[in-house]
Amino acid sequence: MSHLGAFSTLGCPELTAAQLVAAAHDMGDLGIELRVAPSSLLGEHTSAQELSALAAVLDRQRLVSLATYVRIGDPDAHDREVVDRLLTCLHLAASLGAPAIRVFAGGEGVELLARRVRAALRSAPDGVEILLETHDSHSTGRAVAEVLEAVGDARFGAIWDVAHPWAESERPEQTLESLWPWLRYVQLKDEPSPVDRRPVFLGAGGIPLGHILDLLAERGYAGLYSLEWERAWHPAIPPIQDAVRAAQRWMDAWAGSRV
Repeated sequence: MSHLGAFSTLGCPELTAAQLVAAAHDMGDLGIELRVAPSSLLGEHTSAQELSALAAVLDRQRLVSLATYVRIGDPDAHDREVVDRLLTCLHLAASLGAPAIRVFAGGEGVELLARRVRAALRSAPDGVEILLETHDSHSTGRAVAEVLEAVGDARFGAIWDVAHPWAESERPEQTLESLWPWLRYVQLKDEPSPVDRRPVFLGAGGIPLGHILDLLAERGYAGLYSLEWERAWHPAIPPIQDAVRAAQRWMDAWAGSRV
């Protein structure tokens, strides 16, 4: 797959559920990474009635994941608290038809992280995975792979957010090699530099996106590319529709350069 397949609702926090579905359709029948946050359409404490209303509007086949903010390695939380949050989000995903939830590490200690994930997976609903993103305390592919290997469960995979390993000076070859056995999908974004993290359109920043996509293509990657456009954190940047169009143009140009 050499085209954009999804986008995160981080880029359009102002949209209602109906507007979100319409936008996904209008932008090329894209999939959706749906945030789970108090300011989003879906939260961990969304009522059953609200969840039912949301499910009636969202296209179940369109959901790529629920992008939660659970920090599985949170040093200030007890195991039970983290596991309960994971299970809450897993059941939300099952209710909406999402195949996975996104989580962050958020703390050190491979065994701590693995213990909590294993405990949640023992009670997880069928058909929903936990995906650990390259982010925060585990920004490199190598760090994420250590946790994935320790858990050793096919229902626990990885999301490659291309910005964070790059900012940590991990070579894309190393990130890909580390994540490959568990890689579920790739989050694309661009930023000017590791010290200037402002979102810019794909190809306008310093992340070696072409090289990353070349490596993935050479490895035979046929999975999803999702755009993470951080308008929730940077409200002055252009709307998601502009970012998606720019991303599609850039990816078309990249694909054309390989013909």
